[in-house]
Amino acid sequence: MPITEFQKLPLADQFVLYYKCLIKHYAYVNEDNQKITLHCGYDVLIKEFKSLDIDCTDKSITEIYENLKSIKYVCSHPDDLENQILKLKSRRISLLTMHLNYLEYYLYNYDFDKMPIPVRERFKYISKYSELWKVNKL
Repeated sequence: MPITEFQKLPLADQFVLYYKCLIKHYAYVNEDNQKITLHCGYDVLIKEFKSLDIDCTDKSITEIYENLKSIKYVCSHPDDLENQILKLKSRRISLLTMHLNYLEYYLYNYDFDKMPIPVRERFKYISKYSELWKVNKL
């Protein structure tokens, strides 16, 4: 569907087509052949953070964000195995960052006006969907 048609849809339809679908299908398979999604349990996600050497104990979301941002992944020998490892690491970082985003959005009760400015910046593009996030409890 072209973006011009998408933008003409009611917000609820846009939300279902894009965000709900994105959350449902955003996933990767880790080294243990386990499918990791945004709806995985706490223990699974903590294990994924630990696989990146990030300990979440007694850390704020901001500190965990900083840990994720600081991870470097550079391909020194571009063979197939190393590229697969880097792709997995990239997907893991991306999904865990998205998980933190949605967790933070949830903690502010999906209320854009209650969020501090740095948090608002992350959500400025989806603020018009706030009520839909709250109703759907994604």
